[in-house]
Amino acid sequence: MTQYMFDKTKIDQHIVKYGLDIRPTIVLKNEKQKLTDYCQWLTDTLSEIFETVLFGPDRLLIQKTFIGSDNKKIELPTFVLTGRGPLYSFPIKIMVGTVEDFDLPNRERENAVQKAIKEFRKRFPDRRLVRFGVANEIIFGCGNENSFEILSSALSKERWKQGITNLKIHLENPKEGNNINVDIFPVIAQQVNFDGSRLVTRQNTGFGISVIIDINNQDMNQDLNETQVAGILGFSENYMSNELYSFLNDENG
Repeated sequence: MTQYMFDKTKIDQHIVKYGLDIRPTIVLKNEKQKLTDYCQWLTDTLSEIFETVLFGPDRLLIQKTFIGSDNKKIELPTFVLTGRGPLYSFPIKIMVGTVEDFDLPNRERENAVQKAIKEFRKRFPDRRLVRFGVANEIIFGCGNENSFEILSSALSKERWKQGITNLKIHLENPKEGNNINVDIFPVIAQQVNFDGSRLVTRQNTGFGISVIIDINNQDMNQDLNETQVAGILGFSENYMSNELYSFLNDENG
C-alpha cells in the first residue's frame, strides 16, 4: 500500500473550538439573566460570528447563518455553554453539498475569542478560569482508499492487526507546560445536503481520517490571565503551522 501523506490540500472538514474550563461551574437556571446579557453582548459586538441565541431549559447556544454555494443558508453553532463552561466554535471548512470554505483568518478568530473571554470574566468575576484549550478537528479525505487499512498499516506488530475491526489512536505529548492530545481514527467521509437551513441527507463520499488536536494548559491550580490565554493561543498556532504535518507524516525535524 502506498504510504498516505497528510497535507492541507486533503482537508475535507476543519472546525476550530476554543473551550473554557471554569470553577465553580455555571448552573444554567441560576445564571439565566447574566447569560442572556452576555449572549446579547456577543451578538451585538461580534455579529460576524455570533448571530441567533437559542435559550432553552437545559441548553444555551448561539448559531450563525453562513452562506454556502448557490446562496444556500447553513446554520451552525458558534457558541455552546457546556458543563465545563463556554465553548466557541469556528467552522473553517465543512462538507455541505460541495466542500464549503468559511475560513475566518486565524488572527481574527483569536481576537474575537480573547474579547469574548475578557467580557465573560467581567460579567462572572467570581469564576476562575483553570483551563483553556484549543481543539482543531480535522478530517482528511482518502478517496476510495480504506482509511482503516491506512492506519492499521502503521502498527509495527502484525498480530495487533489481526481481527481488528476498529482502531483509535490516542497520543499525549506534553511540552512547554501544555498538553498536546492527538486522536486519530478512520471515518466515512460524508457530505451534508441542506434545503435552505434544514438538513436533508447525509451522503457518503469515501473514506477519511479524523485527526483531533487538543492543546491546553497542564497546570490547573491557577486562574489564567489574558497573557496566559494568549500564550496558549500562540503555542497552538505554532504547533498547527510548524509541527503537525511533520508529526503525522513521521518526518524528522
